[in-house]
Amino acid sequence: MSLIDDTPEGTNAPELTVSELSRGIKRTLETTYGRVRVRGELGRVTFHRNGHCYLDLKDENAVLAGVIWKSAIGGLDIRPQEGDEGIATGFESNGERIDVHPARVNSRYARQAKQRAGQLTWESVISDDSAFRGDILAGDAYTNAWCLHWTLVKRFRDQYRDYVISLAAREPLQELTENERLRSFEAAFGTTVNELFADFPRFLDSELRRQKVSLRSPNRAGELVTQEQLGEVRMKAIRRADLAGQLLVQGELRNASPFRALSFHVTVETDAGLYAEWFVPDLASGRKVPLKRQVVRQQMQNAPGGLSQTFRVRIRSALPDSDDAAAWKQGDLPVPVFGQ
Repeated sequence: MSLIDDTPEGTNAPELTVSELSRGIKRTLETTYGRVRVRGELGRVTFHRNGHCYLDLKDENAVLAGVIWKSAIGGLDIRPQEGDEGIATGFESNGERIDVHPARVNSRYARQAKQRAGQLTWESVISDDSAFRGDILAGDAYTNAWCLHWTLVKRFRDQYRDYVISLAAREPLQELTENERLRSFEAAFGTTVNELFADFPRFLDSELRRQKVSLRSPNRAGELVTQEQLGEVRMKAIRRADLAGQLLVQGELRNASPFRALSFHVTVETDAGLYAEWFVPDLASGRKVPLKRQVVRQQMQNAPGGLSQTFRVRIRSALPDSDDAAAWKQGDLPVPVFGQ
């Protein structure tokens, strides 16, 4: 399938089959929403003879169908009943299903955790919710949330259950200071958030070997899919002999934010210190735009020179009315620094 949409403007979109539309909706749900927490009233609670519990989670305007798997029912402290208030929590899997087992290594989040340190720490995830409500830091927030959640499931299962129960027992919308949140967490698990964070890489590597999980990218040679700063880029690169071996790149950018439009600055950066760039001033939520073909020939700061052998994609995003976006619109685009 071509990464570039050549359909002329004003042309009617092609018809979809029911299956194609269904798969598209499923893919959008799984790739847009990572860790999900949904509050609602339980309705039509049914314990099936197969051992699973089927239920609805509803409010005054909508209903979501859900299931509690047989393997998870034994860990519940109460038996769900119609009329109860509940919070359903799920973590996205490797882009296939949203119901991944919590003890399994999620290769997507693990890969993101190992590729970049990010702008957030586990301590900030525990002490402050604001990153989850923003568009720019939300990707790092959910990556760190999965890392912390998975660590607690694997290493502190009973304490984690008791901790969640204690959170549920608090008054709705009860406000706690950052220090109160941290003290409560550390008292529940007998260790500090920073100690867990420091030990995470070693523990993750051990579980990757034990569970035989590979973090190698499934992309084909010459192709790369990158998710960063609430943007997703699919990039293709070929080496052109008629261009003295330089890389020719083209791709597609998608705004992965479920809420708002964003400005994007996308760069392809090579191991020779060359780069190509695209600026998209205003991309609506969920929309895609082609990144037009160009030769990677601009020079990064501290570029070592030579022939490009490998490349990576960097995505920077900002709100369209922000100072960063205004500077980008004026042509003041950041020049990548080699090695950073």
